[in-house]
Amino acid sequence: MVIIPAAGKTERLQMQDFSAGGVFINCLNETLPQIGDEIQIQTLEIDDAPVLDVKVVRVIPQKGFAVEFM
Repeated sequence: MVIIPAAGKTERLQMQDFSAGGVFINCLNETLPQIGDEIQIQTLEIDDAPVLDVKVVRVIPQKGFAVEFM
């Protein structure tokens, strides 16, 4: 799950390339956050997973965006 405050909505998106510092989130739609935006993410694959605050560090149109854990 990804919460994008600027868009005012919550979306279910596919996360990939997890690392100790962040994750890449696949997002094919036009509602992408901007570099520097602070958003929240939560995996739905783990019961009671925490909601994490992250910062957008890279945006690739028609592909997705990378976030850094805060």
